Amino acid sequence: MKNKTPDSGIHNPNTNPTTQDTLPAKMRSDPAASSDHLVDVREAKRLLKRVTAKKLYYHCAKGHLPFVRQSGKLYFSETVLRHWFRRSEYQKDHKINR
Repeated sequence: MKNKTPDSGIHNPNTNPTTQDTLPAKMRSDPAASSDHLVDVREAKRLLKRVTAKKLYYHCAKGHLPFVRQSGKLYFSETVLRHWFRRSEYQKDHKINR
C-alpha cells in the first residue's frame, strides 16, 4: 500500500480514507503546512533553471503543483517544488502520462 504524501493530492481508491483525504483539496496540498522554506515564482525559476513562470502557473492551475497564494503572489514549498520537478522530469523521461 502506498502512503500519501502531503503534496500528492491524488486519491487512491485502494486505500482507506484518512483525515488527509477528507480535507479540502487546497488544505491537502498546502505546502505551508510543513516548516519548509517557501519560495516565490522568481526564486522557483532560479532553483529549477529549466522551468518557466508560464509552466509553473500552468501546473498550479491544473492542480499538479501545490502552492500558497499570499497578497496575490504564489509561493511554493522548496521541498515540494523539487519533488514535483524530479517527478515531472522522471515522467517525461519515461513517457509516463498523468
